[in-house]
Amino acid sequence: MEFKVLIVDDEKVNRNLLVGLINRIKTNPIIDTAIDGAEAKLKIAEEEPPFDLIITDVMMPGDVDGCGVLGEAKARYKYTKVIVISGVPDKLDLAINLGADLTLAKPFGLELLKKYILKQFPN
Repeated sequence: MEFKVLIVDDEKVNRNLLVGLINRIKTNPIIDTAIDGAEAKLKIAEEEPPFDLIITDVMMPGDVDGCGVLGEAKARYKYTKVIVISGVPDKLDLAINLGADLTLAKPFGLELLKKYILKQFPN
């Protein structure tokens, strides 16, 4: 079974770090990336079947932040898991209220993210 992930972050180093982690813990994942919320919303709308997992930063340039990405994903696909990451704790509270499956405050340990992914997507 394929595992499809969308990683949304305006910082290339963060996107690359998360892509590397996913590639190390899952076999042949299908990974897409977006540099901002607007690009992510387009990819969410176009993707069929939907992404299994979306990892999004909260603070990004443009009109659509990570909470907007979360809202779009949850409105379209109830089974897509969304992890929201941020260095601003207040934004994580908002993400929890909007239905985030997991929130992580920066900096966070990659081991915690790895455990969550393996628990939610064991195959």
